[in-house]
Amino acid sequence: MEQDQSKVLLVEGAVVDAARVGLWVMPDNQSHGMLEDFLAAMADTAHPELMVESESAISNIESKGLQQYTPRHRPKAKIHTYLAWQKDPGSTLPQAIQKHYLDVSSENARPFVSWISRLFWEKQAN
Repeated sequence: MEQDQSKVLLVEGAVVDAARVGLWVMPDNQSHGMLEDFLAAMADTAHPELMVESESAISNIESKGLQQYTPRHRPKAKIHTYLAWQKDPGSTLPQAIQKHYLDVSSENARPFVSWISRLFWEKQAN
């Protein structure tokens, strides 16, 4: 059975060689969400117990009506709660990757890392 190429491109990310333009829609080219949803998946692999505690803390303040963020920004609150509890709180997202607070080798990150590699490091066909 032949696979629908439009779905393959969307899942794997697109690379247009003529202009060397790449397109990736966060979090994973398939799901509704944002960058922080993608990062949460990497955090969940790096430190699953801490992500459970981050979810618990977020749920706790929501149950009391204390949250100041909109429901749409809940993933931002969750990942930044997780990052606040790291050895070096206040790290930027790129620093969190460098410090291994986020696992870029996780199953969830592989398609994105592969796409980045294809886009920037694979030699263009002439």
